[in-house]
Amino acid sequence: MVACTQVAWIKADTKAILAIHEHVITNNERLSVTHNDYNTWTLNVRTVRREDRGTYMCQVNTDPMKSQSAFLEVVIPPDIVYEDTSGDMMIPEGGSAKLICKARGYPEPKILWKREDGGDIIVRTGTTVKTKMTSVEGESLLLSKVTRSEMGAYLCIAANGVPPSVSKRLMLHVHFHPLVQVPNQLVGAPQKTDITLQCYVEASPKSINYWTRESDLGGYNAYRKFNGEAEGNIRVYEMDLSKPRTPSEDDDDNAINKFDSEEDDYENRNTGRNSSSNSPALKDQSHRLPRSSSNIIRYINSVMLIPILMLMKY
Repeated sequence: MVACTQVAWIKADTKAILAIHEHVITNNERLSVTHNDYNTWTLNVRTVRREDRGTYMCQVNTDPMKSQSAFLEVVIPPDIVYEDTSGDMMIPEGGSAKLICKARGYPEPKILWKREDGGDIIVRTGTTVKTKMTSVEGESLLLSKVTRSEMGAYLCIAANGVPPSVSKRLMLHVHFHPLVQVPNQLVGAPQKTDITLQCYVEASPKSINYWTRESDLGGYNAYRKFNGEAEGNIRVYEMDLSKPRTPSEDDDDNAINKFDSEEDDYENRNTGRNSSSNSPALKDQSHRLPRSSSNIIRYINSVMLIPILMLMKY
């Protein structure tokens, strides 16, 4: 470098002189100047901030003056603005939910919504149009006419090309009335044997479950309660296998007629209609199946053809 010349650093947008030769002029402790030989000078900026962005000019006071400029771009990784972002939500089935996610950074972050389980996001427009999407872009996610299948965790992901990307997890809870499903409405078992009654329930929030019974034989009722009530019924019959006899078509007809009678009795009791099935004689008959083992098998087979009963009561 020519003798008696000096190097100055200038912030071009503000015209502020930052340093001359090795002396920092501006009141900024984060700036320093170094040189490793007679012709290489370096302006160092520690802990770069957003306000440091701009054009810097290196100027040499020769005659004529020489200068060279460089632009410093300051990028900032994305960060979720939690105070402006939605939290976990609880809505009734059929309702709507609006999830909002805010993020800051430079360049401005883009927001992407995904389901944590990898499932599709259902976007509804109008009254009938429904679109399944793996992801949705935008600060807000509007879910309308929500069903229980849309319940779960949603991820708000913010990215701007500057690592790392950040995300927030939001839980969407969908409340719906209990739904009771009885796989086998009629169950038969020999005396002094164990029997298992099964009743499946679907509810949100978790339901309160309990069983009631008339007696060891007869009707068992399974109840589910929480923001609504549902009931399922199971009838238990005694199977007497002590006196097998030759099967006949009449036995089959009797078993089927007996089954129809029991179904009528069940429906009358549950719909509040008066029926002769309340008489002691008929009630006593309802606890026993035909004595023939082959008829019992045919009877059970006919029972297994009953559609699964699903009862809901709100």
